[in-house]
Amino acid sequence: MPANNQAERQYAAEVLLVEWLGLSVQYQFGETAFAAELTLDNGNRLLLEDHFFSTFPSPLSYLKAGNIPQQIFNAVQATNPFLPEKDLPILFGNDHLDISPTEITCGIDIFAATFFMLTRWEEYVLPDRDLHERFPAKASLAGKNGFLHRPVVNEMVEMLWGMLMHLGIGQKRKNRQFEVLLTHDVDEALLWRSLGFFLKKLGGDLVKRLDFHAVGFDLKSYYNTRFNGEKDPYDTFDYLMRCADRNSLQCHFFFLSGGNTKFDSPLTLTSPFMCQLFKSIEANGHIIGLHPSYNTLKDSNLFTQEKEALELATGLPIRHGRHHFLRFEVPTTWQAWEDQGMVWDSTLYYAEQPGFRCGVCYAFPVFNFLTRQKLRLKEVPLTAMEVSWTSYLKVSPDEMLNDMMQLHETVRKYNGTFVLLWHNSSFNTSEWKAFAKVYEKLLEKQTV
Repeated sequence: MPANNQAERQYAAEVLLVEWLGLSVQYQFGETAFAAELTLDNGNRLLLEDHFFSTFPSPLSYLKAGNIPQQIFNAVQATNPFLPEKDLPILFGNDHLDISPTEITCGIDIFAATFFMLTRWEEYVLPDRDLHERFPAKASLAGKNGFLHRPVVNEMVEMLWGMLMHLGIGQKRKNRQFEVLLTHDVDEALLWRSLGFFLKKLGGDLVKRLDFHAVGFDLKSYYNTRFNGEKDPYDTFDYLMRCADRNSLQCHFFFLSGGNTKFDSPLTLTSPFMCQLFKSIEANGHIIGLHPSYNTLKDSNLFTQEKEALELATGLPIRHGRHHFLRFEVPTTWQAWEDQGMVWDSTLYYAEQPGFRCGVCYAFPVFNFLTRQKLRLKEVPLTAMEVSWTSYLKVSPDEMLNDMMQLHETVRKYNGTFVLLWHNSSFNTSEWKAFAKVYEKLLEKQTV
């Protein structure tokens, strides 16, 4: 590979070739007109054209909004037999492809495209933000060009492997299997946590929202919970663990352990209910993780306090999680998780639009493009969140299930990880009862 932007080039190469394909690779940096010259043990070569980093000899000089592709063209299967789909969006490069038995020259700059999608540097150079300071799907290259629903980096991995196979690579590819990762953000462990909250919700449903159906639910549910021994509507933890066990899966519960804004409902971690819940989760072989509160996005000290509070309450090391409200700022959020010794994060997803924000359904080590360092932290991209369909897309339960199953089949095709977020609170309330059946149907089909 060329010597300029060496850290960036090597990161892309290591993720593609080593992390995902499991190949043994030796690197050489020097004079070459290509983004990469891949020479196999048999002497055959794959040449990937350089359409990005070669134009930015100074480190970090590519970090400008004007360097995001303005127009996306597609390579097509008719002229590129290595594509796993009928076409492929070309982020950098062209559809040039020369094939011989011993050498292939490919015009698609796979390394630059992978670096672009995984590092999310477009979110750093673009100013677009929503009301929660989140980068919106509609501002992304994938959103603007209609490929957010596709794991385009996975497609490039398959194309890359197909070319290496044509050239007679002697190494075997890493074996991957489709898997499902169940995650549950616990914003509120109980709905009826006090009489005061019940009266506040009842008043809001009656006066502010004029939702008489919800008022009826409030009265009946609160009475049955307090006086008839029914479980609180949000206390679905045993149910979630039973569903997971039935399908040979493991739950990851991410707990909100602090917060001081109207968007936070911090849990009382030392209450008898929470202490028993933590013990039950651990005893049943499921995982407890962190759900950093709203303002931890810009307050690393608050992040530290909340992680330590959860570790103290559970007696467990906390190594996984997801940010509250999916708030994320590249690359500082990743660096904060790295500095806290976290193993993986699963925040990367657009709340308003399901799909593949990073263009991939594999976990990957993240890269801080400002420090130009690959971190130990891994991102496990979220695939589907139930609230996307109910609060943003506003579709029926059947449409929700159909959309989720399409995502599921896409992830299965590439032997990836389908990461599902379903809040513990999204089952037994008046607005969620119609959608609760989707969860079990989805799990039943996930493991078929």
